[in-house]
Amino acid sequence: MDRYINEIMAVAVVGMLLVGCNKFLDKQPMGVESSATFFRNEDHAIKAVTAVYDATAWRYSQEISEWFLGDICSDDAEKGGENVADWAELQQLKEFRGNAGNSICFYRWSEFYQGVYRANLVIDNVPGIDMDEDLRARLVAEAKFLRGYFYFQLIKTFGGVPLITHPLDPDEYCQPRATMEECWAQIEKDLSDAADALPEKSAYAASDMGRATKGAANALLAKAYIYQSKWSDAEDRAFRVINSMEYDLEPSYADNFKLAHENGIESVYEIQHVEVPTSDYGDKNEGQETSIYQGSRDATYFTGWGFDCPTQDFVDEFELNDPRLKATVVFDKDIIYEGTAAQQKADNHMSPTTMLSRKYVLEYQGPQTPEKSNAPANWRVIRFADVLLFHAEAANELGNTTEALESLNRVRRRVSMSAVTTTDQEELREAIYHERRVELGLEGHRFFDLVRQGRAAEVLADNGFIEGKHEYFPIPQLEIDVCDKVEQNPY
Repeated sequence: MDRYINEIMAVAVVGMLLVGCNKFLDKQPMGVESSATFFRNEDHAIKAVTAVYDATAWRYSQEISEWFLGDICSDDAEKGGENVADWAELQQLKEFRGNAGNSICFYRWSEFYQGVYRANLVIDNVPGIDMDEDLRARLVAEAKFLRGYFYFQLIKTFGGVPLITHPLDPDEYCQPRATMEECWAQIEKDLSDAADALPEKSAYAASDMGRATKGAANALLAKAYIYQSKWSDAEDRAFRVINSMEYDLEPSYADNFKLAHENGIESVYEIQHVEVPTSDYGDKNEGQETSIYQGSRDATYFTGWGFDCPTQDFVDEFELNDPRLKATVVFDKDIIYEGTAAQQKADNHMSPTTMLSRKYVLEYQGPQTPEKSNAPANWRVIRFADVLLFHAEAANELGNTTEALESLNRVRRRVSMSAVTTTDQEELREAIYHERRVELGLEGHRFFDLVRQGRAAEVLADNGFIEGKHEYFPIPQLEIDVCDKVEQNPY
């Protein structure tokens, strides 16, 4: 994995060059659009919003770091990889001994803030463009949804962060961290504004699938309320998504992760990827890399780098005959690509648990190995099952056990699991926590769920988690070095 060290060194070199070349960089670019000249017409507005979506698909900010932190830093998965030195920084985070120089934290912070910057440009500039009023309103609402999404990701990772809601002048660059309450208030406002202005999913043309929708805004707002234990607001927003009749559960659980079902009936919001032939790598391509990160180190068509290895504790959480287990975990000697020319037995002997993650294993696409480092599979951010479980959790906390059981059991019926019948609030809470773990397993949720539920210290004690210290990850040291107003987390 030497290329990652090279990338970090490149960032450091660029930083040093910037310090010594201010006069050179102060020259006005020739023949290049700037934010001051760009926002002039409808085409510019559309391209600017597309650029905001682009920032959701970068590998460190979303797919990779989402399950790096959400799965591997939890009890659901071990790091895996070639050996203990392969992404040693990730193992340090898993054991809660990372430091402020950690590149995973650096990229997650910096890439989401690039997204915030792009969203701010749209929100500030598009309202002044003379163009179709309805499209203009929708584009601004999309940018607000995305800004709310970026800040949601930042706050769940780092806690209170600098709150920037407009493009900054140079003398404004150094911003202190806002409080958690201030950040949540901004997220709520952005997502509420977006939900009021965005169309439903069914109102979009097929060519616009993947854009933010009213349902996506309400679902993410419900999640923001869940994180704050604002149960009544969370129940309301989740119910709006359920009552919209825009979404349903896929009849087959495994279909959620198949290419043919992308943006399907269960998809509330997913990040779009497509395999475009290119010699580039990482954020310079249009595909995702989770598929190659999680593939086997010992296979022909199923090849990859062997990360995100499910634990036995995670496997033991599944009830007998739950089909979600087979759709989530690749066991050693499982048949992969059955019935095709690439059929083979999985060889997981390099996995520390002898198991691998299945959801982003690419389907067989022909006689050649699928391109897994530029994979066409979308990243599922919110599925309808997640919304149903938001609703169940909020309703139970409010004492509305009938409604909670209805949403919980709707998820269980899809996979032929017996209905939960308890009306005891504590027992039902545990049943909902169980369902979240198996339904959403290895989709990057577990660590963040444990933290917001107040259970991380108990569940992750053996990994070194300390309450009051490890709920949030280290803020990159570079940010603190250039702005003494930014205070470090106690990590």
